[in-house]
Amino acid sequence: MSPVKILVINPNSNQGFTKALEPLVAQLGYTDAHCDFFTCPEQQPPLSSLEDIDRSAALCLPHILPYFETHDALLVACFSRHPLVTQLRTALNKRRVDTPTVKPRVCAVTGIFEASVVTAMNLAGSAPERKWGVISTDHSWRQWTDDAITDFMGIDAPKATIGRYLGCETVGVQAEELERKSESVMAGYVKTALELLLRGQNLEKSGAPVIILGCAGLHQLEGSIRRCSKELLGDANGTEVAVVDGVKVGIGMLLTLVKSQC
Repeated sequence: MSPVKILVINPNSNQGFTKALEPLVAQLGYTDAHCDFFTCPEQQPPLSSLEDIDRSAALCLPHILPYFETHDALLVACFSRHPLVTQLRTALNKRRVDTPTVKPRVCAVTGIFEASVVTAMNLAGSAPERKWGVISTDHSWRQWTDDAITDFMGIDAPKATIGRYLGCETVGVQAEELERKSESVMAGYVKTALELLLRGQNLEKSGAPVIILGCAGLHQLEGSIRRCSKELLGDANGTEVAVVDGVKVGIGMLLTLVKSQC
């Protein structure tokens, strides 16, 4: 069987951001998957508002539709309830209805947001009271993330009512600035975000949490999160902290979906 072809979509026009994802994906070592990368071909800065997100979907959609015939799955690499995910699924379903005798190659679409939340909930469910939360970039994403999670889970209520969800804290740095900050500076920001996320938690009761990286560009902070977790929680609990990278789990999820239905 030929490798599953997955298109990883960067819905902004920052080529450097896309290039940074390539070694991350290569490190996964899948022999049964091949990933290609797409960057928004029209000028779209890093997504810093809900309006930016909507605009990026409109810019990307027509350029991605041809990949329905060349790839098996599509991954939108933006940690948000990005409308491109729904738009691609809608377009795919329409294609199936309009041309029922010509089956498109694509059979699975998801975003790193959806893949991360589903994975975190499964990991948290491995222990009776284990909890999960998100560390994101600049402060504006805190409320957006809480809203996105309540929307995704179909809950019209404050985050406090979502079982096991700790909330979202941020490092206070915009995505495009991450590469310009030193590792030591970012480690300090990560520690502060973790402290805020875990304040008031009885870790003896709930155990080590699950932490979602709330931006594809935060993959470089996984090591800092693990080190800071040990500093804050001690070696035993700190070692047990699970870090969810949406690009990694998204590719794994799509690979499974394609193999199960295509």
